[in-house]
Amino acid sequence: ELIIVDDGSTDQTSSLVQQYISDKRIKYLTQSNSGPSAARNNGVKASNGKYIMPLDSDDKIASSYLELGVKYMELHNECTIFYGNSLYFGCKNGQFGIKYQGYKSLLVYNCIPCTCIYRRSDFERVGGYDVNQRGLEDWDFLIRLLFHNDIVYWCETVLFYYRQDNTRKSITDEVRERTRDIMTKIYLKNIDKYIEYWGTPHENLDRSVKLQLAIDSYNNAVNSTSYRLGHILLTPVRIVRKWFQLFN
Repeated sequence: ELIIVDDGSTDQTSSLVQQYISDKRIKYLTQSNSGPSAARNNGVKASNGKYIMPLDSDDKIASSYLELGVKYMELHNECTIFYGNSLYFGCKNGQFGIKYQGYKSLLVYNCIPCTCIYRRSDFERVGGYDVNQRGLEDWDFLIRLLFHNDIVYWCETVLFYYRQDNTRKSITDEVRERTRDIMTKIYLKNIDKYIEYWGTPHENLDRSVKLQLAIDSYNNAVNSTSYRLGHILLTPVRIVRKWFQLFN
């Protein structure tokens, strides 16, 4: 089934959808502009499927994505998320290189595209997408959906195509301008998980201060007169050593 959620669009979406709405597998929902989280939640609520795969309106998937993903999930009940290799298209080409490296890394940056396949039961377990999370909604959802050693399967076949468009600012670029506030909200919402994997804020501050002190100490040593003098004095020795190694 295909659930199309029109989140207050001002283009020709409605007239385009009417050409296909006679297909009973297609449902068309409209709502005032409420953001991606509300759109995804309403789409899932209107669906009947065991599996869910969100797809933003400006991106594309390979024709085999659903078949490969559902078959894999059916054979591997232990798998929580299935997603495929990705490519850019539009004004930028090449690999859209994000790959899941474990839950600890996921807490630092999102490494799973929003167009992945997961079970409806898991969606319901975490309460869906947070409608109060405006920006990085998919990352927030994945942090809550996954935990510890949950299995995420990456298929090396290219199945997802992520559009890059020069004519407008992408959602990702807009989010970057307010990333700090958004990430702070995600951190506070999931603080128990962050503490378990990365330690308390005080522990991280302590490590950061110690690292900065070590860097400052190194820089001071490198820039000292004695270090520069020693470097000059040892230069002839290095040259002789290289010549010796060359002829022996």
